[in-house]
Amino acid sequence: MNKRDGLQLEKQIQNTVTFYLAVLGLRINPEDLENKMRVYLYRWTLFVHESLEINRLWEVCKKRFVSSHSFIGKDIKQALATNQRDPQKSGSYIFRVRRCIEADEKWGNEIGKMNDGMTITLLERILLELWCYWQFHRHLDVKSWTFCSGSTLTSGNIPGAGTYDKQFRITWHPPFDVEYHEPLCIRRVELIGFDNEEEENEIKQIEEEEEDI
Repeated sequence: MNKRDGLQLEKQIQNTVTFYLAVLGLRINPEDLENKMRVYLYRWTLFVHESLEINRLWEVCKKRFVSSHSFIGKDIKQALATNQRDPQKSGSYIFRVRRCIEADEKWGNEIGKMNDGMTITLLERILLELWCYWQFHRHLDVKSWTFCSGSTLTSGNIPGAGTYDKQFRITWHPPFDVEYHEPLCIRRVELIGFDNEEEENEIKQIEEEEEDI
């Protein structure tokens, strides 16, 4: 790692530590991130601590945002049936997601095909919203909705998230609702491994082909 990358990594780790303390009220040890965190030009990288619980994150949203509303009930955890990843069951992890304000339109017609376990969960989407609002002072998905197909509801539907008239909303959608009247798109996630050189080279190649927002 060159000096520039090292400084960027140090800054990202410090941002993560500051975010967790300032927004979530949790103290995390920066040393726990040093061998795990990565910097990607066209990706946002987020740390998911093992203690995170979705109802607690939702309470933070209601305190920090101008307005928030859940169409799946007040007890979001109770409304969820499955999650592809759950930090309280499998422990802390780090994921990256494409750096874009609106959910990635290129996956808009792939909703019914994403069964590989690499789409964003509702917890991850809420965490991403809190992080972007803290970092950039803006909401995500103001023109579209993220189809959070990494989670399913007890009703059999899929949760969604987005912003309408400055209100951050958690919504629900039928499992294969490609023709829904609002734009629905998926956010693909990638779990970050430990010292995976092949993985790192692949991401660098992707980044060279993409344009930043």
